[in-house]
Amino acid sequence: MGPVMYAAKQFFRMKQAKGVDLYNPISPVQVPRGYGGVAILWKKDMDHLVTKLDEGNERIQCVEIATEDNRFLVVSVYMPSRNTHQSEIEFQECTDQLREIIVKYSVSHEIIIGGDMNTDLSTQAPVLGRTAYLNELIVDFDLHYDNSGKTFTNSQSVECTEIDYFLVKTHEKDKYTKKVVLNNIDVNISDHHPVQISVATHLRRKRQIKDFTTNILKINWNKVDTDLYSETLRRRILSLAPTELDTVKQIENYSLKIMSIIKQSMEDQARKVKPMNSKPKLKVWTEKLAKNLRT
Repeated sequence: MGPVMYAAKQFFRMKQAKGVDLYNPISPVQVPRGYGGVAILWKKDMDHLVTKLDEGNERIQCVEIATEDNRFLVVSVYMPSRNTHQSEIEFQECTDQLREIIVKYSVSHEIIIGGDMNTDLSTQAPVLGRTAYLNELIVDFDLHYDNSGKTFTNSQSVECTEIDYFLVKTHEKDKYTKKVVLNNIDVNISDHHPVQISVATHLRRKRQIKDFTTNILKINWNKVDTDLYSETLRRRILSLAPTELDTVKQIENYSLKIMSIIKQSMEDQARKVKPMNSKPKLKVWTEKLAKNLRT
């Protein structure tokens, strides 16, 4: 599953996005541009696989991606930076919201949380309180992540720390590639290097919707032998082989067979709509009239 991209700490229009200052009451005059935000982008031909989810605050963005073999919860997060005491409280609040989201979806989904964690999970001495708080979440839910090199550059353009991660909850870790830091992109104007992972899965193709507007079958029930129709239905339903109806799948399959019988029996009674064959228009202008007018 490659054509999905996270974006954190950027503010622009896209598929599914939130701004960090979305609920900040500061007037637009005081804020000349967006402060930051999170977003998830995907290719247009994946629209039928993606469901937007209303989870988390303005720093958390979630979508569900349904593939042939699994359902993925994709989360983009931009954790608060380390500026004030209030930011530490906000960091814990965001972590708690991630915990609630994981609890809600961990049984039914594989979970991929990606973004700017604003703390280094590689080596710290001493360990910061925010790092310990996030590590507690990682341990509690057995989240996997990689340390693959520094991802953030300071004002002197020097790589100084690794704060961008993917936290993955899965029972099939081998399906995921190791995180790669893309630190050789010439056109990157951010102070973060992009990071990427890939997961092996099968994407479902969009079903082609047939055009049923042609050859429409209509039934005039006033002219139908309803006794014959009922007898046909009864005979065809009784001809079905006995089926155990213990599971949801068995019930669904049996229901589809019944629906197919009803449809076929209705079609037997239907009459195709005949196309209107319009007669050619009467020719009131002839060569003889034209000749007489000229003379």
